[in-house]
Amino acid sequence: MIGSKLSLICRVVIAIVVMSSVMLVALIGLAGWGWMHYRALGVVAAIVACGSCWVSVLVAQGTPLLFRDPQAATQGILLGMLFRMGLPLLVAVTLMQSRSVLLSAGVMGMLVTAYLSGLFVETLLSWWIAETTTGASASEMAKVS
Repeated sequence: MIGSKLSLICRVVIAIVVMSSVMLVALIGLAGWGWMHYRALGVVAAIVACGSCWVSVLVAQGTPLLFRDPQAATQGILLGMLFRMGLPLLVAVTLMQSRSVLLSAGVMGMLVTAYLSGLFVETLLSWWIAETTTGASASEMAKVS
């Protein structure tokens, strides 16, 4: 496995860098699309969408550091998933309840796009991080689940 000798902290830092890069690419793409269709309001909508997803990714990738015990690794991943889904959902509900002007600039579609753009990569990285805490490989964890 790639980087099998890396410590948990090194894996978390690498995962955060990779996910930050994914969110940056999503931000550039969505901001460009937002500028073409809604000008400055579209760029602000892209920043809100990608920013909330990026913060949730940082928190989610950092939760394995709280649960270093192999028996608690699953709880760490589940807590990370809660933050990963919860913050963008909270932002979406808040924007809808406040009837924000960003809704007319497509912020909900951008939020879903930013969320899904990082979901696949983050899932793979979570397995890679959990490999350190549990001692099981990602293919073994996939067989179990």
